[in-house]
Amino acid sequence: MKKSRFVPAAGLWSLCLLLASSAVFAEIPSHPAPVSAPCVAHRGFSSQFPENTLASMKGGIDVGASGNEMDIYRSSDGVVFLMHDGSLKRYTGENIRATDLTMEELAKRDVGSHKGAQFKGEPVPTFDDAIKMHVGTKTVPVVEIKQENIEADTLKILEKYDMVDKCVVIAFSANVCKKMRELNKDIFIAWLCTQKKGESWEAYCDRIISVCSDCRVNAVDMAHNGVTPDVVKRLNAAGLTVFCWTVNDAKRMKECLDAGVASVTTDCPDVLLKVMAERK
Repeated sequence: MKKSRFVPAAGLWSLCLLLASSAVFAEIPSHPAPVSAPCVAHRGFSSQFPENTLASMKGGIDVGASGNEMDIYRSSDGVVFLMHDGSLKRYTGENIRATDLTMEELAKRDVGSHKGAQFKGEPVPTFDDAIKMHVGTKTVPVVEIKQENIEADTLKILEKYDMVDKCVVIAFSANVCKKMRELNKDIFIAWLCTQKKGESWEAYCDRIISVCSDCRVNAVDMAHNGVTPDVVKRLNAAGLTVFCWTVNDAKRMKECLDAGVASVTTDCPDVLLKVMAERK
């Protein structure tokens, strides 16, 4: 009599799960090492300079921030530029979508005067110029992609200045995160998120882990009001580095650092650097 090859149902089910899990994990690349940026200047040193300008980026570098966060879109003629809002309304008073203008038209806009007369004439900068400013400094670009389908253009500029392994890419769009990972397996990416109303911290963590796993990203950059020691511990255990934004109160900065976050984004990097120095 031949030896039976029958596998009990329970055993077969376990085997299927094992094979399925192996197939899934085989598709997930090893994550790049985290980029160190414990103090990130939000839109540059935005409490002192007009946000997302070369002046604010230089301010972040000069104050000693380890990262400069910047927001990017693409102009109508295909040039990637810095700006947070999709409209010029808050900066120039014009109810115009920035992406409808050419880079030449954007560069003529004064986006400094709204911050103060001393910044009159500060133009909308190109992403190229902003990245070039960071080459050779100790301040890494933290690049928030605000618009879908500009991922390849973004990567091209980072590659041009050999900054792929010296930057962090962040986005609220899971599609953007996923596309950037498809384009480059080595770039450090963090998914931006906030806790939904009524969502438990356990469910929040589960959602973060699910999205980050699907996008194959390295980290989460979460609104600081969702940061607690339990949340950070849970996410770290899942292999995720935790960043948080935007914290301008010194007491809350300390609480987030004590909770274990690897990075805090702030409009006031001078205050955060002081808090960090006092914790040593």
